[in-house]
This record gives sequence, structure tokens and C-alpha cells, in this order.
Amino acid sequence: MTVPAPSSALTHRRLARLCSALLALAAAATAAPASPAVQAAQAAQAAQAEQAAQADCGAALVRPQRLQGTRHVLAFAPQPAPWATGRPVAVDMVVCPKGDAPMPDSVRVDARMPQHGHGMNYRPSITSPAPGRWRAEGLMLHMAGRWELSFELNFELPQGRQVERLTQELQLR
Repeated sequence: MTVPAPSSALTHRRLARLCSALLALAAAATAAPASPAVQAAQAAQAAQAEQAAQADCGAALVRPQRLQGTRHVLAFAPQPAPWATGRPVAVDMVVCPKGDAPMPDSVRVDARMPQHGHGMNYRPSITSPAPGRWRAEGLMLHMAGRWELSFELNFELPQGRQVERLTQELQLR
């Protein structure tokens, strides 16, 4: 199964929001210095456009969960859903950078049971079918209890290699 591509309407809507925010910022940068009230309104408009783009992150996934990081938003959904004990699961993921953050070049996924001091018995394989999209296959949560999913987003900044870690608690019965 491949990660579904976003609908063209979704892509166009998101692109239109981002373009209008960029045009507003470009117009403000080339115009005469704006008053503090105008600058505040422009900043609020840019923040609204960024929030709208983040809300659309992973919209093509079926019932995605979203994790907010410092530099990225991660949307993920198990396939098949819901999570179940002792059944292999794939996880479809979409990563959306915040602001000018770079797109990660790789993603790692792991799961562990902190109260038991162990993780999964299998290591998932991860592929990237498209930029910003990943699929981890072969996750198996082999027993009931509290699991912690861990996602590592790896990317490059001018100061060097960076990792953003995002976690989600999961309770299996």
C-alpha cells in the first residue's frame, strides 16, 4: 500500500494560503516602514497562514494524529487502524516543516514500553515514497500495556546535523 497523495484541491488550497501570506510579507518588505499596528496585523496574518498550513498537514491520511515539534509537524496513521496487540502494522507519516525549517531527509520510528524496559522485537523498515512522506512497515507491539512511540526527524542546518524527537503515548488492551 502506498501513502495516498494529497488531493489537488487540498494542495491548491494550501499553496494559495502560503502564497497569499508570502505576497503580504513581500509587499510589507518593499513598502515604506509600517506602523506598529500594521506590523502586528501582518504578523498575525502570517501566523494564521502558518497555522492553516499546519492544520492541513497529513490531511490525506485516514484519521491522522498530529505531533507538534519545535520545527516540524508530524502527522501519522497506522495501517490497518486501530493499533492492536501482536499484529504487524505499517505507519504512514507526513512531515510539514514550520516556517523556514528544512524538510527532514530521514525519519526513524521506534516503540518501547517504559514500565517494562523493553521495546519491539522487530525493527521496522522505512521508505519514502515522496518528499515529506514516509512509511514504516513491520511495527509489532507484541503485548498489551503502555507503549511510547518515538519519531526521530533528521535534517541538516547550517550549524550541522539536527534531530527532532517527537513522542506519542499509546495504551493497548
